[in-house]
Amino acid sequence: MQQVNEMALHLFECDDSVDEPMELMHQLILPCLNRLVSGAQPCGDTAHDDQYITEDIRDKWCKFLSEENMPSES
Repeated sequence: MQQVNEMALHLFECDDSVDEPMELMHQLILPCLNRLVSGAQPCGDTAHDDQYITEDIRDKWCKFLSEENMPSES
């Protein structure tokens, strides 16, 4: 999931169109994040890993979206 997220971020940075990265986000990343959050167990290594992955993805998108050099939608 992290690789798909990195690919979507890269597409947002390099592409003039936001269609493909938005599709990746809506079709693959967001549903997985929802499952990670809603399916997390209260304790254990898996829950910690899921939480780490979710927070890492959120942090990357928040950082990316706060940058001024985001491509504008055509």
